[in-house]
Amino acid sequence: LIFNAFSTLFTVPPGPLYFSWPYTILSIVFALVATVGPAAVICLRILRETPASAMRPLAPRPGKRTVLERIKPLWSRLSFLHKITARNLLRYKKRGFMTVLGVAGCTALIFTGFGLHDSLATIGPKQYDQIEHYDVAIVFRPTASTEELDELFSLVGTAPELSSYTLNRRETVDVVGAVLTKNLALIVAGDTEAFPEYFRMKPRATGLFSANEPLEFGDGGVIISEQIAHQLDVAVGDTITLRNLKDEEARFEVSGISENYVYHYVYMTVATYEQGFGKAFEPNQILGMMSEGFESMPDSLTGLAAVTGVGYTQKRAADFADITDVLSFVMIILILSSAALLFVVLFSLNTINREERVRELASIKVLGFLNRELAAYIYREGIILTVLGIALGLLFGIALERYLITTIEVDVFMFSRDLLLTSYVYSVLITAAFAVVINLLLYRPLTRIDMVASLKAIE
Repeated sequence: LIFNAFSTLFTVPPGPLYFSWPYTILSIVFALVATVGPAAVICLRILRETPASAMRPLAPRPGKRTVLERIKPLWSRLSFLHKITARNLLRYKKRGFMTVLGVAGCTALIFTGFGLHDSLATIGPKQYDQIEHYDVAIVFRPTASTEELDELFSLVGTAPELSSYTLNRRETVDVVGAVLTKNLALIVAGDTEAFPEYFRMKPRATGLFSANEPLEFGDGGVIISEQIAHQLDVAVGDTITLRNLKDEEARFEVSGISENYVYHYVYMTVATYEQGFGKAFEPNQILGMMSEGFESMPDSLTGLAAVTGVGYTQKRAADFADITDVLSFVMIILILSSAALLFVVLFSLNTINREERVRELASIKVLGFLNRELAAYIYREGIILTVLGIALGLLFGIALERYLITTIEVDVFMFSRDLLLTSYVYSVLITAAFAVVINLLLYRPLTRIDMVASLKAIE
């Protein structure tokens, strides 16, 4: 799916599919260890016991003083059932740890699915709404005849479709690093004052209160996009070497690192370009803003001999949205699989909890507890452990999502680091919803305990 998505934007040859035996065997080994390992450990522990001790039921765990009991003002205000809940949580530590860890793992996977979707879904709006503000890019041949260029500029200047435009130079260059050589687009701003209206150069906000003010061109310096700076380990103040298609090289100081998500860019002024490469500035690109009510340029302009290409930002944004829609299917599979795993984990742990404490529950019911009180006795512990698991799972999910987006990034795309509030809300709601459904499913077996048979189980 990922391969097909990128193929819609670039011309990519069909990729061969290989079957890896080492990864297959490793996956099977991990799966067996995770499933058979715990059962083997428990069996070995039971086999070490004598037959007589193995036939006896396990003694109930002794109660211990909790940390809350040492906080007298808080402990004295708790009701009797709340005190029992606090003691039970510390009494059954292993089961509580498994519940918290299981819920945290599933919540982390669910949150990772939503987080990856956020990272993909916000790339397009950030790149084509907040960074690239222009509506149309017209590429022309600077070597065209004077008559052809005059005709082009005359039509551009009088075209009602354009509300404003600026002249730039765009060419493909290589940035030569100590280890890597990367391909990027060099943008030479013909008008540095008007350029921010078409390309917004700003550092990425890395925190809630971090600065995100637009960058300005420095004297003799260049501004490069964030991902290429990270790949080459370049910081502000370092020097980079650019090589054009004619193998002409020039060295420039990095004066700023700009937020960018699609492809790599380096921005500079006309004076910096002419001083670095030692040749005159020749524009070959027109960036324009479309007037209200117009979506494309007329054929009389795009068909000129001097024009070599016309690109629309909204078309590029739509193409990128198609990629996001395709990749969203992968995120949905991850979320649904995580939700199914959460259901299995919670159902299994709650069932084991009820079966192992059936005598305790029967004794409580004999004392006169109503069905709703008996259910609340068990549910209260599960709710507390689920809430702890959700909180821990969100922390794990943030770390896992950050690791994945920095690992699966391709060379010309940088994933957005944004995590929307809806991802937190949906992850919490899905986990809570499954916990509620499981409690409802277990309510009937919980309240239909055979008190006599349960209390005589030892006999």
